[in-house]
Amino acid sequence: MQINEFFSQRPNVTQGACDQWAAWALGGPVHASTLQGVTSYTVEAVQAGNGEGVVQFRSPDDALDITLIQSAQEAYGCRFVPCPRDGGCLAGLKAYIMDNVGGVSAYLARDQLRANDGRLLRVTLTDFARYPAPSFLPLGPF
Repeated sequence: MQINEFFSQRPNVTQGACDQWAAWALGGPVHASTLQGVTSYTVEAVQAGNGEGVVQFRSPDDALDITLIQSAQEAYGCRFVPCPRDGGCLAGLKAYIMDNVGGVSAYLARDQLRANDGRLLRVTLTDFARYPAPSFLPLGPF
């Protein structure tokens, strides 16, 4: 439904054109990501290849803040935060190419995260709090 909605609002480009562009950019076949956003269309490489395996298409109004994402990657590491690079444009959509960090999105895992009165979330937060923040992160009130 989200994919249809995304393209119905953008009649100058098709899902097929985005898939073809992404396959060219990633060097092989792609498929739509299981989890789609409201303001983007995301595809993944069918076979993980040379690291980069995701392309996300967005309108310029919904462009990613790459600098902010790079800061998150510095804080949490490239294992958890993909750092997109600007891949250019296709029919007015911005294309971002990034690594596929794998795993399950928090959205899809929400039931497991909330199970047992949120035990898994509490353990994660406790573990995160045990390690000091890197020196480049500001400490104190935000």
